[in-house]
Amino acid sequence: MVRTPCKAVPVLATCDAALARTPLPPHPPPFDLILGDLAWRRVAALLAAILATAGLVPTTSVEAQTSISTDGVIESKSGGFKFPDGSVQTAAAAPIGSCTTLDPSDEMIWIGGVCIDKYEASIWDAPVGGNEITVEIASEYCNLNGQDCDNIWARSVAGREPARRITWFQAQAALANSGKRLPTNAEWQMAVRGTPGNNNCNVLTGDVANTGIFGNCVSAFGAYDMVGNLWEWVADWVPATTGCPGWGAFSDDAMCLSGASTTTAGPDALLRGGDYVSGSGAGPFAVVSEVPWTSGASVGFRGAR
Repeated sequence: MVRTPCKAVPVLATCDAALARTPLPPHPPPFDLILGDLAWRRVAALLAAILATAGLVPTTSVEAQTSISTDGVIESKSGGFKFPDGSVQTAAAAPIGSCTTLDPSDEMIWIGGVCIDKYEASIWDAPVGGNEITVEIASEYCNLNGQDCDNIWARSVAGREPARRITWFQAQAALANSGKRLPTNAEWQMAVRGTPGNNNCNVLTGDVANTGIFGNCVSAFGAYDMVGNLWEWVADWVPATTGCPGWGAFSDDAMCLSGASTTTAGPDALLRGGDYVSGSGAGPFAVVSEVPWTSGASVGFRGAR
């Protein structure tokens, strides 16, 4: 075999020195029967060369072991993140995914593998720029069933009146027009973690507040107003429910998912978090359900992607 000198190694070339220095990756037992150590070293060297051509540079430090590109940060096996400037953050604090949007005022945050709107959504008449729509969507723009809602866009913008009086179908349509969707119930529950007690949130003022005004009503990940202000639609549907037994000793938050109705026409969709009059019933575990064509004054939403 012709050996390649150890300098600028082409992707498909072999470098004896590089092979000797490359640590063996862990490999499952079945492949041990097929590939020997030398073959595994060659695979590792090939992978390193491919990563190099893509702009990914393996970096090792006592704080974290990471692969870093010029455009972002890759999660390390040690659970840390090292940025190109040398700073290191824990896995919980570092931005991993790209949550960029069409309009720079539309802010999303990366939480556990998904982008979530930083603020409750407002409705706009254009995908970028345009005017905020604060009237009831059904009165002027599109049907309660969302089938003709191709003229509204949802954005997560600070300091705006969040959209309300909007059905599940309209909310989902506005989000789809913006490249988003409603979060699942599990994603919403993940994003609300760390939101402080409802004394810090809009739960007793009697009216909706602009997004982010309650500065202490923020989750551990940076999502605002997930408790109080407006009940928020999530993607999940359930059989129509008839009771509100609460959580018992687990929580004071509202919980109205009990006793499936055998007479109600249609299912319910879940609403989370509470609103501006929920008081102690608002909170990170607050959950009720309503028919998805409901468009109440205290019903809003946020997006995910």
